[in-house]
Amino acid sequence: MYGFYSPGMGIDQSVLTLEEHVPVGAYEAVAVGSGSQTRLIDRITDPTEWIMNFRFRQQWNWPVEPSDPDTQTIEFRPTIPFLAWGHVNLLRVSVPYNVRGPEKAGLGDVEILDLIVWEESWGRWGGGPSLRLTDDSFQAGPAAGAVSKNKHWTVGALTQIYLSDDASQSRLQPILAYKFNEHWAVGIGESEFRYDWNDGRWTQLPLGVQVDKIAKLRGQKIQFFINPQYNFQRDSSNSGWTLFLGVAILVPDA
Repeated sequence: MYGFYSPGMGIDQSVLTLEEHVPVGAYEAVAVGSGSQTRLIDRITDPTEWIMNFRFRQQWNWPVEPSDPDTQTIEFRPTIPFLAWGHVNLLRVSVPYNVRGPEKAGLGDVEILDLIVWEESWGRWGGGPSLRLTDDSFQAGPAAGAVSKNKHWTVGALTQIYLSDDASQSRLQPILAYKFNEHWAVGIGESEFRYDWNDGRWTQLPLGVQVDKIAKLRGQKIQFFINPQYNFQRDSSNSGWTLFLGVAILVPDA
């Protein structure tokens, strides 16, 4: 049975469960029921947090070898939280468009992640399916993540595995961010370590710094970020310097 919640209503903490209460502003009930922090800076630095957002990110890569081509990609990534099976689900879809590179311009590999999240006393953890759609294959595998945070620090990790008849790749994303206040944070960004099990080697080993800023434009809350990275693994497609610039439209009350 579903119920509704508004800030003026009294709530019996013992009976507030995700199965029985789905409020108009669902995040408020999730926060009250789990005791989680509600600062917006905490939520944007934690990929397991309940927050709807629509992110646009532009990527430039300059390989180390002069003979390797520069690449440029624009990515749209919506994150949609919802309640199902008595738990928070985070649906994330990454849709890249290759503007410049060794291949002709066009749609890149689409990635879909659905993370089912469990609350714990130390933070939260989650697991679910991870899918990847390429031009010639369909890849699927498990995903898992765990995050803990306090007033200033957010730490954790997110891992994804993609499997198909001719591909086997693992990705590990360390999560580390320091929050100065309610508007500014600095961290390592989405530094994904990638390992190709078929070739038996690392294909991506980046190190970077990301600066996040939360602002409000005409009443709309927005996240701006810049994330330069250096990839220590030599590869024709992504070695050398990569610069990410992006903006995310935040819908914290959805």
